[in-house]
Amino acid sequence: MSSLRRYEILLPLRFNDGRPVPPELVAETVIRLREQFGAVSSENQTIQGQWQHEGVVYRDDLARVFVDVADTPKLDPKNAKQTGNFAIFMTDVRKDNDEAERLYRKSLELDSNDATRTGNFANFMTDVRKNYDEAERLYRKSLELDPNDATRTGNFAGFMTEVRKDYDEAERLYRKALELDPKNAKQTGNFAIFMTDVRKDNDEAERLYRKALELDPNDATRTRNFANFMMDVRKDNDEAERLYRKALELDPKDATVIGSFAVFMYLVRKNNDEVERLCREALKLDPKHANNTANFAFFHWKERKSYDEAERLYRRAFELGLNIAFHANNFAKFMEEVRKNFSEANRLYLLALELDPNFEDAKTEYTRFLKEHPKFGL
Repeated sequence: MSSLRRYEILLPLRFNDGRPVPPELVAETVIRLREQFGAVSSENQTIQGQWQHEGVVYRDDLARVFVDVADTPKLDPKNAKQTGNFAIFMTDVRKDNDEAERLYRKSLELDSNDATRTGNFANFMTDVRKNYDEAERLYRKSLELDPNDATRTGNFAGFMTEVRKDYDEAERLYRKALELDPKNAKQTGNFAIFMTDVRKDNDEAERLYRKALELDPNDATRTRNFANFMMDVRKDNDEAERLYRKALELDPKDATVIGSFAVFMYLVRKNNDEVERLCREALKLDPKHANNTANFAFFHWKERKSYDEAERLYRRAFELGLNIAFHANNFAKFMEEVRKNFSEANRLYLLALELDPNFEDAKTEYTRFLKEHPKFGL
């Protein structure tokens, strides 16, 4: 018999804006915990907590519940749902992707007609394995099994945008997802990004951003995305800053939000000391955030003239799996201009073009580079 480990779970009784969490939502959460773990216990008294961000103290009211969980999960070898859930655990928590894939395949052998687990495996094959043909097959199968699921329809829209670049099909899928669930804030926000980046329909994008935040005003990620839009597209920097600060209030520990605000403070407010503070805070929260690492490298190069640190951070970012043409192009320029390492610069320019063959800055820079160093064009 495996031993049990007790977990304490603190359920917030108020949203970040101070509104009370509906009691039925708390009760539903406790029911779900009981269903998942077999038993749950709770305290009647309210727990009061405090946390601090940038010198401001916030107070929380919390309900405390306990669950006892086996140290070594005992799986029913014929339970497809349990096997599929364990696959997610092995991916997200244990980072054992080989075991996760085995479990995904096993769960679908046990029940090949489950749309949710088929869609989850499609996400895994996209994000982890980069096996896009298999992922597309799984996405299509999941929608054949359940054509009326807005979340999986939206996920497939994202796949068709980012991977297949089939923008007409992606737009069709986004519109279908929102027909199926008009109040889905996540898909509304994702469609706003699509309308900005792909269709360049900024008025429609803004409408969608605002709609997404009406549907869920407490989501830090979509608030940050709208801040990016207001900075990059509308050039409304005061509104952008307000949105960035709201996103940080909603989630003070979101490294992506902090990194985006650092970019804003660098490009718009020109406050380099605050930029450095934000960059360090973001990387302290998530040392493996490749994009933030590359942005901090650029800052060290251009502002602090700390070239060794800049190179270390650039290399660290690409070790972490960075696959953004913009950063590859900048690192190439760094190696060319600062290090005079032209062979490495050539490799990085080619990497930038491999990552995005249509990236105009990389095409321009590499054309210039080859004129100045013709031996690399042979």
